[in-house]
Amino acid sequence: MSETSERPYVIVVAVDLSSISEAVIEHALDTASRHARVDVHVITVVPTTSGFFQRTRLDHGDELAEAERTLRSRLTETASAFLRSPDHPVHWRVRLHIRVGDPAEEIVALTGEVDADLVVMGQHGWGGKRHRLVGSVSERVTRMTHCSVLLVQPAAHEARARAHEQLCPECADTRRHSDGETWFCAEHRDDRRERALTTLVPWAALSTRPGGIY
Repeated sequence: MSETSERPYVIVVAVDLSSISEAVIEHALDTASRHARVDVHVITVVPTTSGFFQRTRLDHGDELAEAERTLRSRLTETASAFLRSPDHPVHWRVRLHIRVGDPAEEIVALTGEVDADLVVMGQHGWGGKRHRLVGSVSERVTRMTHCSVLLVQPAAHEARARAHEQLCPECADTRRHSDGETWFCAEHRDDRRERALTTLVPWAALSTRPGGIY
């Protein structure tokens, strides 16, 4: 089968046009760069109100137009570095989807329409709160879709800083000075020994033969 006749890798990129959108698009394009042929479907959803006063798609004309302009601008700006790369694959196709409705339902519907291999989206958005996954759009998409979902953390450097604050400084020094040979400091070694096993396996020791690591 020729390369052009092979099925492309299909990625759905769901963004809510908030500040995390650029990071979501960057993660999606980074994943796309690992495949020769990729179809990228970027979707944003204008949420509708519910109840007696629910509006139709026609009531959202101005919002849809503005969402398309913003999404096109964000995508062009973020993708420019990838498009200028000499290693950028030529068999890429990008389509924008601007929809009205329930964000999770519209995203899941698109994954089925394009038979997506992966959904890339922020961990929170469309009104969701940071650090609260259950019940959010991302959690619902993860439960409802047929494919894998990559969740992009907002302000990853802030999350990393908080995680670092919770780490025992002595454990961190032990790992750094031993180059990972020793994982816990003397104070935590006995406490963790019965609950965790961390061992260093040299890359050369990995085997692809039956039996795995030896």
